[in-house]
Amino acid sequence: MKTLYLFLEVLFYSSVVLSQINQPKQLTNFDYDSRNPEFIWYPFNMPFYGEPGEIFFEAHTDSGSNIYAMDYSVEEDSFLEPYSIIEGNFQNKNISGGFFRDADYYKMILWETNQNGNWDIVYAKNYGSGFSDPQLFYATDNDETSPSIVMDHINYFYELNILYVSNNSVYVYTKTDSTETNFLLFQADDSTTYSNPAGAFYYYDGLFYAVAVEKINFNTSRIVYKKRLSNTNIWSELSVAYEGYYAQNPKFVDPSPADLYLNFEIVVNSRIRSVLMSPADFGAVNPPIIYVVEDSTIESSEFDSYSFYIITDQGNFSSPYPYSYKIKGVDSTFIISGSEDWYYYEYKINTKIIESGVAIGPLVYMNHGIVSYTVWEDSSNGRINLFGLKRFDIISDVKDETFTSSFSLSQNYPNPFNPTTNIVFRIAEGGFVTLKVYDILGNEIATLVNEEKTAGEYEVEFNTSSINHHPSSGIYFYQLKAGSFVETKKMILLK
Repeated sequence: MKTLYLFLEVLFYSSVVLSQINQPKQLTNFDYDSRNPEFIWYPFNMPFYGEPGEIFFEAHTDSGSNIYAMDYSVEEDSFLEPYSIIEGNFQNKNISGGFFRDADYYKMILWETNQNGNWDIVYAKNYGSGFSDPQLFYATDNDETSPSIVMDHINYFYELNILYVSNNSVYVYTKTDSTETNFLLFQADDSTTYSNPAGAFYYYDGLFYAVAVEKINFNTSRIVYKKRLSNTNIWSELSVAYEGYYAQNPKFVDPSPADLYLNFEIVVNSRIRSVLMSPADFGAVNPPIIYVVEDSTIESSEFDSYSFYIITDQGNFSSPYPYSYKIKGVDSTFIISGSEDWYYYEYKINTKIIESGVAIGPLVYMNHGIVSYTVWEDSSNGRINLFGLKRFDIISDVKDETFTSSFSLSQNYPNPFNPTTNIVFRIAEGGFVTLKVYDILGNEIATLVNEEKTAGEYEVEFNTSSINHHPSSGIYFYQLKAGSFVETKKMILLK
């Protein structure tokens, strides 16, 4: 996917370990069709919290479709037996999920159900002991469809945002510690309908972007948007993000936690082509768009990606991102799995299912890296089953092994913390030592040690209350430098 180099600066660091990619393997084999895999999303796409994650999917039978989940097991390096979130002789579909906090941390998934005769949105929460029984999120005499949880990398502990469609209009539900609103965002009329809402927060400017597909008299199909500042409910006027070819299926992807792109599909000469576009180019005349696949004879769709930071032993920041998408030629359909980083690699898997669903997502942080999976549908034993391709991405720096037995930097404790935490480090010989704290963008926010030290073990307290600008909740990094030894670790501030 060479065109993606156009919008990502590729950094080469000799200290970064190559991503480890395994062979594809079958994940399900049951007496139902396993369809539409989906992952939940974590703040900054890093699943640091609690137990390993899971994959959700729809289990289709002759009488309906149910929501199932499979937990990932680190010990077995595989997915465990599936369990049901909801069952019955009715339809359940379109799963969306994320990780949040109210009084405690929880995972939340939403989906559509027709259990009550029309389409309603239901949800289930998991505080660590399994998912709750499904509860109605919102139900009227109209159909409520297309639920989409919007992950706010800035205020994920305090703000929950959900987009959905009702009566051909798009609404946004927002809940904070003190307020709860249900706002009509894109209003339909006799000639105009709205569908396929998607939203995202842009870390750099603190804006919440919401987009939808607008159709006028069922002919034109363009992408429209509104935006607002984080922690406000004042939306801009409706504007056009993209207008040109017939457009459909918008969703935001994160090439890096501090960057943002809108992915959608356009229909060119009866072929579906997946493209990417920056919010900075919304509304531009002949806006620059990036084709996921340059070859105009090949259809592409279902592009998805996530990202995280790598910190090298030089203290530099890189942002690789695993991605997946589907391509369809004249007589073959392939799943593409790769990662745009300094080590360029794509894995191409042939599938018998033309309309195979594809998903990619992180599952667990372990051993200084993230386990993720690309999951897709294929035909097996007379059923549609899920298949997966595992990858393991190292996200911490690599040390010279001659130093690691004598120099060390321990994980801070407690972690997460508020407002103080302790950091223990050990140096084998005297010399100049620095211990600094950085935010997610690589800005230095505190210097804890900056002096000559004799050999030995030291413990330092980091108190965020002593910092003038009072850091907000989120992920931070601390880095020890002592002679040739350099090591960086992550910590989480929760307010």
